[in-house]
Amino acid sequence: PALAFVAHMAHPGLEVMPGQGRVAARVFGGLRPRDLTGTPVRVFGEAEVTARVTEDSRQVVPGLGRAVTIEVDAPIPTRTFGMWDLPPFVLSDGKVHARVIDDLAGVAAIFALFAALAEHDVEASVYGLLTRAEEVGFIGAHALARTGIVPKDVPVISIEMSPALPLAEQGKGFVVRVGDRLTLFDPDVTQYMIEVAGGIAAEDKSFQHQKRILDGGACEASLFRQMEYRVGGLAVPLGNYHNQGETCIAPENIALADYENLVRFLEVLVVDYSRGGEGDVRRKTRDRVLGGFDAFADRIAPQP
Repeated sequence: PALAFVAHMAHPGLEVMPGQGRVAARVFGGLRPRDLTGTPVRVFGEAEVTARVTEDSRQVVPGLGRAVTIEVDAPIPTRTFGMWDLPPFVLSDGKVHARVIDDLAGVAAIFALFAALAEHDVEASVYGLLTRAEEVGFIGAHALARTGIVPKDVPVISIEMSPALPLAEQGKGFVVRVGDRLTLFDPDVTQYMIEVAGGIAAEDKSFQHQKRILDGGACEASLFRQMEYRVGGLAVPLGNYHNQGETCIAPENIALADYENLVRFLEVLVVDYSRGGEGDVRRKTRDRVLGGFDAFADRIAPQP
């Protein structure tokens, strides 16, 4: 049996037009309607150029993003892209702080899984799916699902960095995601992942995980579910989602221990699934749910 893990390579950013001095740009990706005026920007192209937002329309036009004006320190010769000028990566006080964590950390988790499987000579069938343009409507995932490259009988598990919530806190483990803002996920896939995570925790008290509907956003599992795949979701609670700090644009952050537990879980999950573990969990769950009736069946059955 095969498993598929999907993560996206998108993150809110700017499409920057050619020009010098004050140039037009458009912001794509979900952001609260906070005024971005004064926010520092880093433009990527033939050379990196620093800039600052000078005007913000604060209006999002479908397909065209949110228009802003930026003041650049050097000419921009061709249309290119930019991001907020934030530190690329800082490890401090047990947390990873970075310009992009959603969903770069999900992509890295898939690579870490393949590295671990290779290191331990694990024989398993695993798809690693990396998509584009998730932030503007699951565009890459939709195109991928339509190709049929991944058979419909292969469960697709989304790996995301999702906003921390009161019952999905940082430092308490990754989350087996029961659903997102749009849909609930496949109950058998979800229950299976909960059972595998619980088995690890029973043997290692330092292993932490949570289970919750994370409705602070939507993930690609919802897209694949609409395309008739069995889906599941995994997430690490994320601080400053989409770089939205309390008062200004800020680095995203995750607890390193949460992420390390996620990567560890992925390898255990693949190994167990390749050995038919999902079927075992289904049978055990059925026995737990129906066992009480079976024990009393003779006493409550209709008498002739």
